[in-house]
Amino acid sequence: MLGLEELIISYDVLDYFRYPPPNLKRLAVTSQSLRDVEIDFCLSISSLRTLVFMRPLDLGAQNIETVFISYKGKSLDVVLVDVNSNHRTPPKTRNWNDDDTVRIWEADVPVSFYGDDDDVLLCDNWIWNHGVRGTLWTQEKRRMASWGEIERRLAGPVHTIVHG
Repeated sequence: MLGLEELIISYDVLDYFRYPPPNLKRLAVTSQSLRDVEIDFCLSISSLRTLVFMRPLDLGAQNIETVFISYKGKSLDVVLVDVNSNHRTPPKTRNWNDDDTVRIWEADVPVSFYGDDDDVLLCDNWIWNHGVRGTLWTQEKRRMASWGEIERRLAGPVHTIVHG
């Protein structure tokens, strides 16, 4: 597996294989958590350039900080997959810098008109379907806003209270 550069795996693979292929550049995991096993497996690969996984329900600023601290490579795009209504910047998330080695992105999974689908199943299927088509790594995404950007938006003219 020394020549393997792309890999899409189910969340439970991490319970059986503790060490990732050493030359991976793109990795997708249908996991919705950031436990030590995900951190150790995914971020120990210095050659990794893209990491795709489902946005954890309880994603917090500390989780994002852990990703920044744990990654030992030169440049990593982390793509959080979820339905649009679930994406948001965790409070007190760091401010992004131009020289950051890690960038956090959000990819939106479409929902049905009725919105009665299971979000986790939708995201899992989205990763697998794009993986099979060979389109996972090129899907549209947007940069997650830093907490400073959120605070600036909230303090902007739209939210100014006018007393009359």
